[in-house]
Amino acid sequence: MAEMYGVAGKIARVNLTTGEVTVVEPPEEIYRKYLGGTALGLYYLFKEGVVEPDVDPLGPDNLFQIMIGPVTGAAPNARSVTVTKSAYNFNAVATSGGRNAAELKMAGWDGVQVTGKSDKPVYIEIIDDQVTIKDASHLWGKGTEETEVEILKTMQAPLEKRESIVIAADMTPEWAALRPPGKKGIGAKRLGAVWSIGQAAKLRNCLMVSSLL
Repeated sequence: MAEMYGVAGKIARVNLTTGEVTVVEPPEEIYRKYLGGTALGLYYLFKEGVVEPDVDPLGPDNLFQIMIGPVTGAAPNARSVTVTKSAYNFNAVATSGGRNAAELKMAGWDGVQVTGKSDKPVYIEIIDDQVTIKDASHLWGKGTEETEVEILKTMQAPLEKRESIVIAADMTPEWAALRPPGKKGIGAKRLGAVWSIGQAAKLRNCLMVSSLL
């Protein structure tokens, strides 16, 4: 993949039923033919047979994907795209903004694919090339902001050596408490980025994907 720019060359595949995390490495021709997160995600829906009518969109055989394109992380307004099979038995594609997508690319991934079903609430933590399924029972029923705060309290990663981009005046007391001591960079607890869903929805008992550069 050295001759290609904008792609990491790998996608994290997480099976919630078995707890197994594998690495999908799309061939160069796939990256070139299915350019962008949407096209790549749809390619895997067809390749894995998820689009077939007998695959239950609310069952463990569906494939929930958060994908990012080659420009993500290199330009402003980074976007991620969710690609899956909707409850109406059609393909579903939705985009979202935020720096989550850029952080995921800088951690070395072109996307995350989730399949299977957990027997308890879990979340997925990504720190560089380490992908871990973690218990999320303590987060069940919380709102999105409260969930994000709790996740960032527990994420562990080396401090980044750069000046803070957030001043205390911009923070609520809850967010200010997560900030590392002065002159030590913004650190893991500020660099973490979280995808989460609200109280009105759930998917396979998997609440969110969190990523960190």
